[in-house]
Amino acid sequence: MNKHFVLTSGRSGSNYISSLLTKHPNVINYGEVLGEWTTGYKVNKYLIGQGDAGKYLDFIYRGKGYFQLSQTYARLKSVVSSQGVVNKKWSDITSYGIKDFAMTLIQRDAPDFLKQNPDIRVINLYRENALRRFASVQLLDETGVVSTDHAQVDAAAALKLKKQVYLDPNTILADLQRTQQVVQDQLDMVAQLPEEQVLTIRYEDLFASEEAKHDFAANMFKFIGVEPLELSSSHKKLNSDNLKELISNYDEIFEICKGSEFERYFYY
Repeated sequence: MNKHFVLTSGRSGSNYISSLLTKHPNVINYGEVLGEWTTGYKVNKYLIGQGDAGKYLDFIYRGKGYFQLSQTYARLKSVVSSQGVVNKKWSDITSYGIKDFAMTLIQRDAPDFLKQNPDIRVINLYRENALRRFASVQLLDETGVVSTDHAQVDAAAALKLKKQVYLDPNTILADLQRTQQVVQDQLDMVAQLPEEQVLTIRYEDLFASEEAKHDFAANMFKFIGVEPLELSSSHKKLNSDNLKELISNYDEIFEICKGSEFERYFYY
């Protein structure tokens, strides 16, 4: 049985990756598990590790127990929401794991979890363009639309997809510096791991073309030890590729960043 962990940062394509993983018949990916809003982590704080993220992750990666709990919870949730649920048998699973943020591991005092568990195969997904990632985070905060799947469920939310975002000119340089540092912390974490434990995927390369998405998916499935299948995700890019359409005060922000280390983000 193989184990995997999609290590990422916000607005970097992790919903797309976890969607592909979940669609594979021999893979289970539980998604984010360390967020305060997740049911499992709330239970963990009281029953499993008294909030100890390391103990909670150990329980998840122990295997069948968490799988059975998650499947039972998914079935109960589907009854309440009247939505279908994908049932998988433990005997069919070849690789299982989660996706979560490097920043959250650090906040939960578990920055060395992956280093201490070399049997977990790490999909290191990061987004290099700090400006686009920051703008996407700001838009998420304003609209509450996490993904295109979310928007399809809520027609009112779908209307918000075209909304522009205003970036504060007084804080933009500090905001971009902080956004860069989050990714750097992730890359520093990965740098401590053996090369063979990690598959690195850059957001900009992943979404460069349909062919690129196909190739990265095939490599990812091979990396976690399952048969590469022709699968597609319903997740689409939420925001415009054109920064002038995305950022309402584009000219102002460009002038502030011009000549700085952040100017390069306007060109890709």
